[in-house]
Amino acid sequence: MSKQSAASCKNNGGFTILELMVVSILMTIVVLITAQFWRWFSPNVSFMIARGHILREARVAMENLAADFGSAVGASSVSGSGLLICKDSGDYPNGIADWTAPDVMVDYSIVNNTLQRNDLSTGSVFTIADCISNITVEQVSPTLLSITLEFAQGGADREIVFLWSSL
Repeated sequence: MSKQSAASCKNNGGFTILELMVVSILMTIVVLITAQFWRWFSPNVSFMIARGHILREARVAMENLAADFGSAVGASSVSGSGLLICKDSGDYPNGIADWTAPDVMVDYSIVNNTLQRNDLSTGSVFTIADCISNITVEQVSPTLLSITLEFAQGGADREIVFLWSSL
């Protein structure tokens, strides 16, 4: 092998220190820009995920309450933080909330930030929705009841108000 070919092989062997430094600096700049973008973007994504979860839970709660209120003949507050719904039932429904058997009574309450539906006639208890921070039931007038459900998770919150009339 001649001296010229040995020298040319040695020059083609790798990167210089200068090339490695330039690439390292460029990669550091790209990483810093990406980190800044992610720092801005990440809380917004978390908030949107939490908000979507709350909206899904609110929809499920609304659908369940609407189903129970559809056949209800009476509703009342239970200690201000719960709801009792009376559905007329039995062989001879009279259209009046008797609040005793054979009428079906359903209790809604909050247990560990979840909305629980308790069918007092059968004893079945179901978790309807989570992320619920408060339920408030107010008698607006003798025939009008206001039910407020407050949802909260990950910095997002939502309040839903239901009105039920006994007329």
